[in-house]
Amino acid sequence: MIKEFFHNVKVYYEDTDSGGVVYYANYLKFLERARSEAIYSLGLSNKKLLEEYRASYDQNIFYYETNC
Repeated sequence: MIKEFFHNVKVYYEDTDSGGVVYYANYLKFLERARSEAIYSLGLSNKKLLEEYRASYDQNIFYYETNC
C-alpha cells in the first residue's frame, strides 16, 4: 500500500542560525515529527508499532551462552 503523505513544517526563528538558515540538527526533529504524523495518518501509533516490533523481534533472536 503506497499512500502519499505531506507534512508542512513551520520553521521558527529559534530553529535557525544568525543567517536565517535552519540549523542542520533541526532537520532530524522535523523528520521525526513528519514520521510520527505519517504513522498516525495510517491509524497506528508509535506504541503499537513498538509492541508489535518487539514481539516479532524477540521471536527471531537466538541467545548463545558461552562458558568463560
